[in-house]
Amino acid sequence: VNDLLEGDIEAILLFLRNTSFGADYTYKLLDPITNKIFETTIVLDEVNFKKIPHQPNKDGYFEFNLPKSNYNVVCKLLNYGEITQLQEMENKYPEGITPPTVTNRLQKQIISIDGEKNPETLSKIIMSLPIMDSKFLRNTLKECEPKLDLERTATAPSGEKVTFNVTFGVEFFRPFF
Repeated sequence: VNDLLEGDIEAILLFLRNTSFGADYTYKLLDPITNKIFETTIVLDEVNFKKIPHQPNKDGYFEFNLPKSNYNVVCKLLNYGEITQLQEMENKYPEGITPPTVTNRLQKQIISIDGEKNPETLSKIIMSLPIMDSKFLRNTLKECEPKLDLERTATAPSGEKVTFNVTFGVEFFRPFF
């Protein structure tokens, strides 16, 4: 499990639900005009992966030129195990002290900057990256994660469009309770 990406886990959960209870999944939503609950059914077979804007290289890494510093950066997506490690690191920080979440995440994601691969040197460069570059990397890598397109739209009885996300809560796996 630790080597899986979040999108892989989503796909497995969807597959398990689909094969256990069938492809139809009914949601109860609120009509924003009438404030009354209505039901809509989605077909889980129709859920696809989101299109990603950048393709990884042959090694599975993504390469970008940063907009502010113009560094050439090679990055990777984090797997479930690495995300769990980051969360555990954050939880160990004393109350009242803000953990360096963004920096820690970038240190795990960045493989090289302008060809430099030494972890100590990379750490120094990452800590001095302009905010614009850091934000660009975080947003772009998030867009590159192969995840399921879980956003759906239903038409309420009033005719209003209601947008919602497929979620993996208790109801997803226990639809009859």
